[in-house]
Amino acid sequence: MLLLQFSTSHYCRKARLALGYKQVPYRVQNLTPGLHTLKVKPMTGLTTLPVLLPEQDNQPTVVADSTCIFHFLDRYCPEPSLSLENRQLNSEVWALEDWLDESIGIATRFIYYDFRAGEGKMVNPSPISQLIVQRFAGNMASMLFA
Repeated sequence: MLLLQFSTSHYCRKARLALGYKQVPYRVQNLTPGLHTLKVKPMTGLTTLPVLLPEQDNQPTVVADSTCIFHFLDRYCPEPSLSLENRQLNSEVWALEDWLDESIGIATRFIYYDFRAGEGKMVNPSPISQLIVQRFAGNMASMLFA
């Protein structure tokens, strides 16, 4: 299996933790933010990561979104389960997981992007990296505030 991801994404980390918990062998391909859409959107119709490519016979060719990856993994490798046996509790857990993704998850992403746009952009000080970060941030700002 191949996991398409951003190495620092908490959504991708969830997928890696699930794959590890189930002891499913996988490889990782780190994509560049912004440019990742050229690869991901034609496959999934989405622009988000993680995306899992099972590369297995009789399996879907692509599974997008960490929650969908969890459900796929439970079907692909039932034990150990990522779900609870109690249906009511399991339903509540998945509702909480969805709420956390859509509230705290999005807020966390914006905080991280703000850090990367400021002092965190010095993680890779190469001129080409800085040019890409500045152009991407400038393009995003002009789209958001135009």
